Amino acid sequence: MRIAVKNAYKALVDTGKIPAQDFLASEAKVARDNARTPMQWDSSPQARFTTSTHPWLAVNPNYEQINAAQEESDPASVLNYVRALIVLRAHTQAFVYGDFEDLDPQHPHVFAYTRTLGAEKYLVVENFSSASVTYTLPNNLTAGKLLLSDIPASHQANTRTLNLAPWESRIYKQ
Repeated sequence: MRIAVKNAYKALVDTGKIPAQDFLASEAKVARDNARTPMQWDSSPQARFTTSTHPWLAVNPNYEQINAAQEESDPASVLNYVRALIVLRAHTQAFVYGDFEDLDPQHPHVFAYTRTLGAEKYLVVENFSSASVTYTLPNNLTAGKLLLSDIPASHQANTRTLNLAPWESRIYKQ
């Protein structure tokens, strides 16, 4: 429990200014505990977050299927995708210092942009939708060599029209 909440409890409830149930109801609306669960390290009891049988916050029931150990062992996991993004950015100056061009700012679902530094140019296309999207690149742009996608089966390159899966993100070298 945050020290500020403890102090507020003392100042408001312990002094009789408001009833405890009103204070707790008010805090429940803004408390972070309603939006988080303990870190799920692996599929062992309590997700190896604690050895206690009664942690402060309950472990999400999906911890046996969704946990850090499972992500670590899956080459197509979000964890390993983010690691690949970090490596790509660390080794690609255009993502750090390159010019940014938003290719289609009015599109309701696709975020497409380029990063260019000297002769290096990269295209990033992301589908921010729960539905598949067929997207034609603007400005006669053609997708180059696919460097990274969060959907491992995505192999579209050298095309103007992309078939993007829901929530898919791709990075091309032009």
